[in-house]
Amino acid sequence: MKISVEIKGATALRLVANGAKQIPFAVSRAINEVAKKVVEAESKHIASVFKGPTHRTLNAVKVFKGATKDRLEAEVGIDDGLGRKTVKSMGKKGTVPPAKYLLPQIEGGPRVPKRFELALQAIGAMPKGMQAVFAQRSNALDQHGNLSGAKIVQIISYFRTTKAEGYGGKMTKARKEKMAKGELKGMKWGVAYFRGGKQAGLPDGIWERHYPNGMAGKSFIRPILIYIEGSNYDPRFLFHEVAKQSIDSEWQPAFDKWARIALETAR
Repeated sequence: MKISVEIKGATALRLVANGAKQIPFAVSRAINEVAKKVVEAESKHIASVFKGPTHRTLNAVKVFKGATKDRLEAEVGIDDGLGRKTVKSMGKKGTVPPAKYLLPQIEGGPRVPKRFELALQAIGAMPKGMQAVFAQRSNALDQHGNLSGAKIVQIISYFRTTKAEGYGGKMTKARKEKMAKGELKGMKWGVAYFRGGKQAGLPDGIWERHYPNGMAGKSFIRPILIYIEGSNYDPRFLFHEVAKQSIDSEWQPAFDKWARIALETAR
């Protein structure tokens, strides 16, 4: 999306009357100031429409290219992990860049599968086309409502059947036994993972069985990931609208300020 602005007002006329040499300076500085204002406005909007967004999501909108006196335009976009506005790249290895998961929130459409969901599907622990929801009852979510990366890796390695399926290693039978007995470092008591579904009489997903009194004592279960049908998003991140509104309100004051500075510093 490109948005054009007009150079107008009494200060602009004074610049023209003085030979217009300072116009590129004033315009480029004003554009860069407004670009930063757009980023601030987008961040506030993200905080208002998403529940508990991560720091990376809050700061997903960036100024990729600033204006210069020879190039009177700035480029504002969503972080793709590589510093460009494209959404084709998955970004850095092991992460999903904001551009990948925010695009459906801007344009609507199906939610992009998360990397761990694709990994669970690859090892047969999750049906194709399904999505995983972090269970609130798991008591394992962070302040943003997410499972930690270490927890996800542990789940995937627990259900992996071979070492050739990628996404980390395979948990050995001996380690699973130690985990169930609570003998791994930092464990309060034993825990084992199992798959839910009709055969288990539970919603499909990944569940934990806890052994607070040892494997021979009473145990209890908690859901970790619950599988649901793939969902579609309605547009809720008004990226374009917020950008235009911010530019409309910020451009003239910014230009007037830098035009005055240009006149005061003109040689």
